[in-house]
Amino acid sequence: CKLAAMGDLVTLRPVTEDDLSWLEGLRDGPVATGLHGWHGWTDPKRRRRQWSESGLLGDDGGTLIVLHDTDRVGDVSWRKVKTGPTAFSWAIGIGLAPEFRGRGYGSEAQRLLARYLFAHTQVNRIEATTEITNVAEQRALEKAGFTREGILRGATFRQGRWHDQVIYSVLRDEVKLMDAPAEDGPVSGSTT
Repeated sequence: CKLAAMGDLVTLRPVTEDDLSWLEGLRDGPVATGLHGWHGWTDPKRRRRQWSESGLLGDDGGTLIVLHDTDRVGDVSWRKVKTGPTAFSWAIGIGLAPEFRGRGYGSEAQRLLARYLFAHTQVNRIEATTEITNVAEQRALEKAGFTREGILRGATFRQGRWHDQVIYSVLRDEVKLMDAPAEDGPVSGSTT
């Protein structure tokens, strides 16, 4: 399996069939997802169907596994958000296993994903949202180079009510891209 991006703390790589059960466990209830990630039960076979059709990589979005050394620590994903008649941006998300939260893996994974998407697509903007009470993810996004833009009132439904979200973004000219990496080879996580 070819690597997508490599940093000092984490590596991003495509999802393999062996990852699917682990990914299901990452979304298996409120303890696994954490307070801000639990939005109710969903079709447990949906991701397997998507993986068999596309490997969870496509023109409209994708999912990569986040590794620390050889340990799977989470996943990052992105999806297309239409911003005009001929323009779009990427919206990204992350899920980390409970035992790996708070170690800086999320910040680096999101930074690497942004660099990867800017290097391999023509998009100019990448955005991320998180609930207003998810201070840890807000700090992670800021450490990853994202700028807080504002509040999206009543934007997400969880635990029987609507919650406000904070929206962050990073633009292409705010991110230092890697110097001519091999087409499918590792991408350095260095920011120097």
